[in-house]
Amino acid sequence: MLQLVENTNKKPKMNLRVKILLGSLILSLVTSVSLAVTSYKILEKELYKEYRDRLKNTTQLGSKIVQIENLKKLINKIKPEMSESYLTEVYSSEEFKQVSKDLNTIRDSKKDLIQYVYLWLKTDDPNKVLFIADADVLDLVSNGQITESKEEISHFGSSYDISNIQEAFSSIKSKIATVETDFVYDEKFKVYSVSGFAPVIDEQTNNMVATIGLDMTDTNIRIALKKATWVSTIIGIITIFIACIASLLLGNLFVKPILELNQVVLQFGEKDFTVRGHARSKDEVGMLTNNFNHMAETIVAYDSQIKEMIEAMKKFVPFEFLNFLHRDNITSIQLGDQVNQEMTVFFSDIRSFTKISESMTPKETFNFINSYLKRMGPLVRQNQGFIDKYIGDAIMAIFPKSPDDAIKAGIDILLELKLYNKQRVNVGYEAIHIGIGIHTGNLMLGTIGEKERMDTTVIADSVNLGSRLEGLTKYFGVSMIISEITLSKLKYPNQYYKRFLGLVQVVGKEESIALYEIYNSDDEKSIHLKDETRNDFEHGLKEYINGNLLEAHKALKSVYEKNPDDKVTIIYLKKIKFYHKNGLPESWNGVDKMTSK
Repeated sequence: MLQLVENTNKKPKMNLRVKILLGSLILSLVTSVSLAVTSYKILEKELYKEYRDRLKNTTQLGSKIVQIENLKKLINKIKPEMSESYLTEVYSSEEFKQVSKDLNTIRDSKKDLIQYVYLWLKTDDPNKVLFIADADVLDLVSNGQITESKEEISHFGSSYDISNIQEAFSSIKSKIATVETDFVYDEKFKVYSVSGFAPVIDEQTNNMVATIGLDMTDTNIRIALKKATWVSTIIGIITIFIACIASLLLGNLFVKPILELNQVVLQFGEKDFTVRGHARSKDEVGMLTNNFNHMAETIVAYDSQIKEMIEAMKKFVPFEFLNFLHRDNITSIQLGDQVNQEMTVFFSDIRSFTKISESMTPKETFNFINSYLKRMGPLVRQNQGFIDKYIGDAIMAIFPKSPDDAIKAGIDILLELKLYNKQRVNVGYEAIHIGIGIHTGNLMLGTIGEKERMDTTVIADSVNLGSRLEGLTKYFGVSMIISEITLSKLKYPNQYYKRFLGLVQVVGKEESIALYEIYNSDDEKSIHLKDETRNDFEHGLKEYINGNLLEAHKALKSVYEKNPDDKVTIIYLKKIKFYHKNGLPESWNGVDKMTSK
């Protein structure tokens, strides 16, 4: 006890107030810097995008401002050879002055952004244009700079290579406004600029007269970004300062509860188990409360989690196995636990499911299977059965109490399938069909696997036979087949419409088995016809088994005449015809041997 008190009173390696201060300082610093950088990048991206959009709009509007008639007259003044005196005459012309005035009007609309405004005329060479005018030409002429090198100043009618200016080339070719993607650094003026181009269209002829070009600098963008950086820096400094003040206040606020919790530890050490602390952090407070404060809360939490886990596990593991294995809970199950008991096994499967699923995506296939199973699964449980496993679209269920339960479940499922098919047909899907096989016998229930992965399962020859019976429903064209053993164990056999289907030797079995069809779920007409012809049908099958083919044919022919849609009757009539033509085998015993599952 003394040792416990000493350990409790030890000072932590780092004072809580210092930890809070350092944590807040680091967090606020990282957050401020991250937000500043992120906001800068976003603002920069948006500003450049906005300016490019503004340039495109300005270029398009500028193409409308230039007076077409003056421009066309000016273009007509272009000659293959133009002397300096001729150029001076052109620059003095009213057309040139007016065009130059229009270009200056465009530039003056955004004087702080637009660096150049100029007009080009396309030539036969797609990579060459002829310079017409820009917003600076008259100023240069008046200042006597027009005589400088052509490399410095473009003259009226001078050729200009645009092969490296893709957007200009595209604008001239497609006759639409274009803007360069990136701002390019101008070594001469030490600024970044971007160019936009738009066709100048003669609205009367809808022909392109020339191309207008605008160069816009990013000066204002840089100014805005600089201001934003300063604002972000100031906000970051203020945020860090506030965070430090807040952390100091919080640190002092937390000291008092820690001292109180420390007192609680001492009282608990004196065996006062009624005391509880109030956890306010994961540091000192958490260290104290983790030792004793969560005892009751942890028990409640674990109890709730265990209940939720058990409910979740029930969806994956049939808990009915626990009762059969005489186990109180799933944790007590051991590998190899087993029990042998007579039960009824139930198999159902969707016919031609592979063909149906071929027209679906994997998601649609899962949705379809789940839509089907959520209707059929509850009907198994409502009839005292439990689902051992879902095998894709197939259901394997066990009915431990009575085979009547299995047959009732099968009838309910087939009736529910009719309602489900109506809904499918109403929304444009095809109706589906299923087969159900039911057999009763001794089943071995138990656990298989290995130490790290176990599973519950049912192993028995009866299980395989039940699966084979389900497969025979497709062969005979019926919905539900039960074995003679299942029929003999029914408590209320007269509740079901049934008839003998014959003797069959399924794959993997040496002995034959008598089959019976349950047709309660058929439509009223089918039930009436099968019930009306049942005596003749079963008489015909018995004569067929005894090898009396003529008598069998007579009886089954009368059944066919009354019920021509009876697929089983058609099958046996074909068999009789075959054996009548080819003769009965020497070892004839009336048993049909199945060659496939």
